[in-house]
Amino acid sequence: MKSPRRYAPVGGSLAPVRVAGFRWNGWQPSAVYAFIRLSQVWGHISDSDQPKDISDIEEVIRCNSLENKYAVIEREFYPVLELIKSQGLSALDSTKNMIILCSYVGHQVTRTKSFKDRSIKAIRQDMQNFRESEGYVHLLERNWWVISYILGTNVGAGLFLSRDSYHHILIKNNTKKPFVTGGHPVVNVHECVSRSDLDNPPKHMDLWFPIGPDLAYMVNESSNYDHLKLSIDEQEVGKFNETVARQSEGWVIGSTSEIIEEIRSRIGATA
Repeated sequence: MKSPRRYAPVGGSLAPVRVAGFRWNGWQPSAVYAFIRLSQVWGHISDSDQPKDISDIEEVIRCNSLENKYAVIEREFYPVLELIKSQGLSALDSTKNMIILCSYVGHQVTRTKSFKDRSIKAIRQDMQNFRESEGYVHLLERNWWVISYILGTNVGAGLFLSRDSYHHILIKNNTKKPFVTGGHPVVNVHECVSRSDLDNPPKHMDLWFPIGPDLAYMVNESSNYDHLKLSIDEQEVGKFNETVARQSEGWVIGSTSEIIEEIRSRIGATA
């Protein structure tokens, strides 16, 4: 059986790298490989009888390594965001800018607590008939920090490779109701989500990404939201805000106290 092919359009080496029994051909980000090697080292530390201060050092290195990488992704994205605000979608005619945007959006999808919790819950349910399922779930939870990074890289790569077939929309909010963001800043609003559950996860994506109180970006498989290129009304703004708030498990950020209070009254969210 042929090994699966994985591509990531950001950095790395063309040389195939053997990771966890698989040969990944194409672009392999050096950061992913480094994280996996670190995870293997930390696994030996965790399994050995080491003093607590060694374990504390492990946790510091783990957190700092990943947060530093995310900080780089965010730092590269902010200039692209400013270009989008000033130039609109024409800023994404640059391949480099599109790569940076797709990378950022991909990681915003997978690095959140709600994505982690839903993913692990679905995997635990799927493996419930396996005798050693809890052991695998434990390994999954322990290594989620690097798994989420790999997933985010793959989501970003998929968005980039599909960029010409997806619908890219910039929505200007001229209503009196501002967009909100939160703990899950990019949410899937494709119609299939309403019919999904742990056994049948969504198979399509229409991604909603509010980038300011009066501006949002969408990258969609469907054409269901193409009309938003022209305008958006308050009712639609309210629906998107509520979706963001629910996906963010109540942790919401808004530009006015009024919009936060509205969210609180509707779903019990916290600022």
